[in-house]
Amino acid sequence: MLNRPGHTHRYRRFTCPLAGARARLAVKVVVNLSFLPDLHRLPQRQLARRSVISPRTGIDPTLHTSSDGQKFEVRKPSLNASYSFKYFGQVQGVSAYTFIDERSFLWYSLVFSAAERESGYVIDGLMHNDVVRSDIHSTDEHGFMEAIFCVTHLLGISYAPRFKDLKKHNLCQFRSNRDKGSEWVIVPAKYVNEKAVRASWNDLLRLVATIRLKEATASEIFRRLNSYSRQHRLYAAMKAFGQIIKSVFILRYIDQVELRQAIEKQLSKIELANSFTRAVAVGNPRGLEHAEKEAQEIAEDCNRLIRNCIVCWNYLYLTRRLEAAKTPQERKHILKMIVLHSPQTWGHTNMLGEYDLTSEKLQDNTGVLPPKSTPSVIPENWEPPKR
Repeated sequence: MLNRPGHTHRYRRFTCPLAGARARLAVKVVVNLSFLPDLHRLPQRQLARRSVISPRTGIDPTLHTSSDGQKFEVRKPSLNASYSFKYFGQVQGVSAYTFIDERSFLWYSLVFSAAERESGYVIDGLMHNDVVRSDIHSTDEHGFMEAIFCVTHLLGISYAPRFKDLKKHNLCQFRSNRDKGSEWVIVPAKYVNEKAVRASWNDLLRLVATIRLKEATASEIFRRLNSYSRQHRLYAAMKAFGQIIKSVFILRYIDQVELRQAIEKQLSKIELANSFTRAVAVGNPRGLEHAEKEAQEIAEDCNRLIRNCIVCWNYLYLTRRLEAAKTPQERKHILKMIVLHSPQTWGHTNMLGEYDLTSEKLQDNTGVLPPKSTPSVIPENWEPPKR
């Protein structure tokens, strides 16, 4: 339904930067008022405490996020699309790259050409969003490259990708340790180019400061550095420094089961969000009817806003059910079911309806009230997470 031209124009005034920010902020406020979203966040945070340390604060990470892309066909000629026989056959297509956190809150999305690598846009999403502060971020191998390890570490974010084939990735060390490392079970295969890192260290810090201050996006910088016929010395330094962080992460990835489970669990949420996207875009779930990049982003923003509204409604409904529980055993059972299941469910939603977000139409017909700031149904042994 979001691909219809009339619907896009109808939602255009709601998806302008100011109106879109207000809508996302309203959903965030409602989600933060309820303690139920943190039930999905706490178990995974406890796992991450034993596995990853945030380089920004030196303490345990507080929020785990992930991102992934999915392909959409574009039926009209578009400068933002590209051909890919593997995904689209004889037509063009784009990639919609979405970010999600532990609470199933979809906080940012991008639309770019399907020919571009997803890894170049990971930093863009992490830096663009001011609503959710990510401490550890996971992607699949499509969003991985060694330069991402470098930039995220210097930005204070722990990067934890899921490797499809760990044998293809080499460990690096600074110098030869043949005598000391003869008994190592896992032996590094390469050496870190320490000279390249030292020579370009000041430029590397300036590049990270440019990204942090949002003077330029990371995708633009990576695209420019990769456009040279020979590898740029700054990009070589980024890769060399990223190999250090990557080697440490691989050792943790191999040694700690909790880390692998936390990454897999978070990436399962973004995979479910991709299915959620196609469920909301009924009628033509695998294609976009718009050629302009702005119209494609509006359609994706509308889709993401509707998904967040459905997730928010699910939390409100579950809060209502929890308040209506008559016995502590019933409340405990409901809390257990909430933790074991995802709030990203849409079987109870009429996707063929018309979504009107004007103040005149924001009326509740099911008796689901906004949660109180201090819910009365919080278990006695439950404590809110430290922000």
